[in-house]
Amino acid sequence: MSNIVTLTIDGKEVKGPEGTNLSDAADSVGIHIPNLCYMKGMKGVGACRLCLIEVEGGKGPVPGCIAKVKEGMAVTTVTD
Repeated sequence: MSNIVTLTIDGKEVKGPEGTNLSDAADSVGIHIPNLCYMKGMKGVGACRLCLIEVEGGKGPVPGCIAKVKEGMAVTTVTD
């Protein structure tokens, strides 16, 4: 059984199984991350780059469809 992790997406606390991608975690609490190349239940490929999100402390934007949730991470889906 997967460990449940807690993270923050756009200021909203989210809980989900470790290893879940950020797009699915966001969707589970009603936060939509736009995409063209990802379908729930399929492996993300990050090809379209439409789902780019920012992770606090990261070096740059990452595709939400392939980035995995981690305990304590803070994610922003909309930036200037």
